[in-house]
Amino acid sequence: MLNVQPFRSVLKPGDAQRIQDGAIRLLCEHGIACSHKKGAELLVEKGGITYKNERLLFDRERTEAFLEQLKREQSLLQDSTEQAIHFSMGGNWNSLELCDPATNRPRPANTGEAIWCARLSSLLGGEKCPIPVVPSDVPIRLRTVACERIAVTHTPCLGGWLTATDPEEIRVIAAMHQAAGRKYVLGLEGLITPLRMNPVVFDTYFEWCDSPDLDIYIMGGIPVAGTTAPMPFPANLMVSLAETIALDYIFNALSDGKHRCFNLRMELADMKNANLSFGTPEQCLCFQAVYEMAYELFGIKPAGGAFRTNGKVVDAQTLTERMGSFLFQAAFGARRFGGVGQICLDEVFSPVQAMLDKEILRYGERLFGGMPEECFDRELDIIELLEEGESLNGFLAHETTGSRFRSIFDLGRLSSASFLSEWKQGGMKTLEILVWEEGKKMLTDYDFELPAENRREVDRLYAAAQRLLL
Repeated sequence: MLNVQPFRSVLKPGDAQRIQDGAIRLLCEHGIACSHKKGAELLVEKGGITYKNERLLFDRERTEAFLEQLKREQSLLQDSTEQAIHFSMGGNWNSLELCDPATNRPRPANTGEAIWCARLSSLLGGEKCPIPVVPSDVPIRLRTVACERIAVTHTPCLGGWLTATDPEEIRVIAAMHQAAGRKYVLGLEGLITPLRMNPVVFDTYFEWCDSPDLDIYIMGGIPVAGTTAPMPFPANLMVSLAETIALDYIFNALSDGKHRCFNLRMELADMKNANLSFGTPEQCLCFQAVYEMAYELFGIKPAGGAFRTNGKVVDAQTLTERMGSFLFQAAFGARRFGGVGQICLDEVFSPVQAMLDKEILRYGERLFGGMPEECFDRELDIIELLEEGESLNGFLAHETTGSRFRSIFDLGRLSSASFLSEWKQGGMKTLEILVWEEGKKMLTDYDFELPAENRREVDRLYAAAQRLLL
């Protein structure tokens, strides 16, 4: 049957092997900058790494063996997880401002607004991620703790991952999560592109790596073609792969396999605006290059994606970029989407856009779900069927229409195909208005509440943090 392949390959035959060879050369000949003496000494001892001129130089034989191990691990992981059929979404980063639903303009959020944004994020599938917007009426020094307090008291499973390196701050946050019956996830971004370890993160890691009070997750680097990584292909992908191998190798060695991080990624710099290019066709092509590299080297296809845009408000740019990049990622296999409501890269959280993302997701799920088999009846006689339709003045009242249209259409989407007159009579509500009405109803029905005893302990710890950190 016809199987249209709409996208030209980014990589050419032999590029994946060139990328692998270049990444290994980078690690073995150029190395990773590291000024942290304890970390370097342990890696020499446990990882077979050479430390010279404050650079970690990898052993080629060990590196190649580790890469082969990675390939086996990723292949097994892919084989053990069937490609998802259903689409889902949830999760976001911690934005600096709120896009006001009433004015569609970014502004700082207060604590009350940060709370209901966190609730909405939870309702839309967010879990094990930060609350979506910072409460700006809290002193800067206390904001990470304040965000964690909102997460554990107002949502069932948000929280963690925000940058924290101060021991007292981490101790209080971990205790808050314990008081709420959870375990704190300390996210550490150990590598700075290009090819440099973060000594502050190493300090934090060694202080907490054996603590039973929290879990540590290592976050991958963010190579950006044109700024922190080369612009030309495939050199930029060599940096991306080298950092992926290095980060996993380093923390695997330091933790005896407990703390791993496999995160192939590459972003693109917008050279016109000195920013990241989010949601653009060019970013999608960078996604494709990484997808192709991952498939050629590791045999894996993408499972996760993200809603992306550089748009500042809910407007034509934002919707165009989010829908276009969403469909592109979905075409390559992504089914779980993060970045919900997150616009202007990750500086602004829009509750209205978060609800529109739900509509985008349903559109994609219906599109990639294909035409259901129950819509077919290959044994029907076309002459008989046409004669029956003619006798009814069309097929609207025909049994075959009534029995099948619900299988064809997703009747739950809020997008409407109504006539203009009907739309005018209904108050001329745009999709943005309709989705936000649904969002407000969801928030009205929100019923999570941390038990009072747990809440009092979290509040006591927050008061202690105020005394310690301010």
